Amino acid sequence: MTAKETTVHEYYQSTVDHYADQYSPSYPGYPANLKRLDMLVRRARELKIKTLLDCGCGEGTPISRLHEDAGVDVWGFDFSDKMARASRAKLEAKGLHGRVWTGDITQASSFNPVELKRPAAFDASLAAGVFPHLTED
Repeated sequence: MTAKETTVHEYYQSTVDHYADQYSPSYPGYPANLKRLDMLVRRARELKIKTLLDCGCGEGTPISRLHEDAGVDVWGFDFSDKMARASRAKLEAKGLHGRVWTGDITQASSFNPVELKRPAAFDASLAAGVFPHLTED
């Protein structure tokens, strides 16, 4: 990992326990994550998205809500193993097993983990909070 990647990784590893707070209507700061998620759920319904891959799924609030509120069959990966574990637990509590893995959006192998059965293709993909952290676009 580069120094920047290490810094980003450490940040997300350390925020996993409270990251979901940013999606709460009672969040004390500007609710950017909640507003973005509301928009994504609305668009998923409008576009009738059936399957979605979230690249950088974090602790799982977005994909959990997309599943619950828009009926989307969700999958995801995150480069923070703590975030991926939290997301996996959130989905498993809803009966969705084998949907989340640890991976890096800059590595092609992350998109098709051999140990998991996932759709061959997705209707949509999401990388809502990832692009600002990439060094190469």
